[in-house]
Amino acid sequence: MTKILIVDDQPQNLFALEKLLTKLNIEIIQAKSGNEALGFTLLHDFALAIVDVQMPEMDGYELVELLRGNPLTKHIPVIFISAIYADEFHYRRGYESGAVDFLPKPFIPEILLSKVQIFLELYQQRLRLQSIVTELDLRNQELEHEIQQRQQMEDGLRTANKTLSKLARQLEANNRLAIQITSTLDLDELLEKSVNLIQSRFDYYFVGVWLLVDNETLANIRRSLGANLIQGSHKISPDEAILQVGFRADGTYFKQNQAMSLNMVTHAAGQVYLTRRFYLLDDLETVSNYIKFDFVAEARSVLALPLQFGAQFMGVLEILSDKVENFTFEDGITLQTLAHKIAIAIHNAQLFSLTEQTNQELAKLNLDKDKFFSIVAHDLKSPFMPLLGNAEMLMEMVESLKPADVKRMSQSIYRSAKQVLELLENLLTWARFQMGRMECVPEELKLYEIGSQVIELLKGVAEVKKITLCNDVPATLFVQADKNMLATIIRNLTNNAIKFTKANGTVTLLAKQQNEWVEIAIADTGVGIKPENLTKLFKIEVNPSTMGTAKEAGTGLGLLICQEMVEVHGGHIWVESEFGQGTMVKFTVPRGTQA
Repeated sequence: MTKILIVDDQPQNLFALEKLLTKLNIEIIQAKSGNEALGFTLLHDFALAIVDVQMPEMDGYELVELLRGNPLTKHIPVIFISAIYADEFHYRRGYESGAVDFLPKPFIPEILLSKVQIFLELYQQRLRLQSIVTELDLRNQELEHEIQQRQQMEDGLRTANKTLSKLARQLEANNRLAIQITSTLDLDELLEKSVNLIQSRFDYYFVGVWLLVDNETLANIRRSLGANLIQGSHKISPDEAILQVGFRADGTYFKQNQAMSLNMVTHAAGQVYLTRRFYLLDDLETVSNYIKFDFVAEARSVLALPLQFGAQFMGVLEILSDKVENFTFEDGITLQTLAHKIAIAIHNAQLFSLTEQTNQELAKLNLDKDKFFSIVAHDLKSPFMPLLGNAEMLMEMVESLKPADVKRMSQSIYRSAKQVLELLENLLTWARFQMGRMECVPEELKLYEIGSQVIELLKGVAEVKKITLCNDVPATLFVQADKNMLATIIRNLTNNAIKFTKANGTVTLLAKQQNEWVEIAIADTGVGIKPENLTKLFKIEVNPSTMGTAKEAGTGLGLLICQEMVEVHGGHIWVESEFGQGTMVKFTVPRGTQA
């Protein structure tokens, strides 16, 4: 059974490491000091040693230097683990002493396990290589004897040597690749290193990696390239992939940003996706429907291999040759091991990226929480002061007050209560969005009717300020949107426009179709927004709320809620304004099928 040596002077650390490593089918030997570890290395053949740096009498650096100085133990790869010596100086010293990796404590268990698995595979490869070398020596002796007896065996001997030499080069490439990618956590860098090494080492015509993508990745592509390449309403299926990186023999580098079904990418990639096994095709001309891209027009044969980590299928490693029958079944077996190493490294890179993304999301959640409590503590408290003060005064002095005073105080109480209600509604709506409890159910809607309903609802508010509300939406324009959300967006934006428009002004609802989208705008003739405040409108950490032209108060949450609802539909929202001249708030939603 394959053996691993773990060295640490702390029993609890040895116990934790052994408990983690028992998931692998290996024998684990513990050493509590450097001297004890040296003794074990003379008695056992270890695939890997995991060594703590700080130990009494003999630290980890001294131990590794002694191992490297002994011909019997110099081949043992060593991974350092340390919580104290985890800086650039000690990393450099660790690698200079002969370690292959240096992990700080606390480490991510999955990453340590994946690294251990790589070195276990390297150990098995070394044993197989030794066996191959021994076999090669015996075979050469036999062939040399046969050459003396029968000259006609010369061609067979050359063929056997060529095959074994190719296999040795493939195994050597496996080892080099494992060393290069084991500590690479950036996905783009990892893929570029992998395909470049394979292409340059074996002089293939083209080497590329197709990776499955999800809707989030697709959205990032769309944002960087524009909606002309991939429409915003496009939802990918689980088998869609993009060419993440590829190298041709002439050094040309390729990336393909169009997401396509793996069954439509190439015939070979589709076969690998369906069977989860490597696929070899000697002559592409024998497949009538084989899709050949312009940048690999001279391809003649192909070897495609699955990139799979456990049950997780990630994509396809595709290797093309400009010669017919350039791959053998043995190539598939050997290169599949290499593809498996790439898949493990991809898994680690994705896991690292997910950890960073989670940290960013947690930071945003903390920021949102602080904003929420700030609004509750300040904005919710403010309207209660005039509300309670006027109510108390009205209660105590009602018999001595004149009707005009009672009316004035009642109006103040009403305005304060209405402000509290509006704030609570916005807080509840925003909170539901943050908790993912507001479902978007798009349907075919006639935009003019939604606008008319909103205008009718806000007509009374506008009349008080002598503001004219206009609906200039084309009667034939349809959208695909959630009815309640769309009405809420238009209502909030129209209400804002009324708030910041002076008497005898105008608020107009506009819309026009743009390809797959409908652009909706609420324009007013109000006070406008200063340029320095435009950048603050959709930031939760900044409260840009200001008083309206009739001293109307707000929370600053209205625009944030509108932004959330627009983005749920796949659209975006922005503001165009000139201070003193008016404001136009625009947003997009998918167009309807009847538009």
